[in-house]
Amino acid sequence: MCVLSSTSQLRELLSDSHAAVRQSALLGLLETGAAIQQEVRVLAKKDVDTGVREVTNLWLKKRRELMRSTTTLCIRESGSGSGSAISAAMISGATKRLWNMCVLYRSHRLQMVA
Repeated sequence: MCVLSSTSQLRELLSDSHAAVRQSALLGLLETGAAIQQEVRVLAKKDVDTGVREVTNLWLKKRRELMRSTTTLCIRESGSGSGSAISAAMISGATKRLWNMCVLYRSHRLQMVA
């Protein structure tokens, strides 16, 4: 992949007066993984161009689908010292409640120790 503009330059171009420039900047941010969900939501609501809004809506929809299909290992420790306990659960989907309740471990293996 060849990057012609920095992330900060692409963000500046999101407010350009030309719709094609805004759409290209958005695609550049999405392609490099530098897009921030909040800035994409703002474009989805406020941009006057249907092409820009279509790209934002497709990305937001895909992101929602990915979050729903993600399985998360949730580990919670309760108590302290010798009275502590650890509980674990595999949870499909991710919600703010789960993020607040649990310590999330991604791409780690949980080993049972006797």
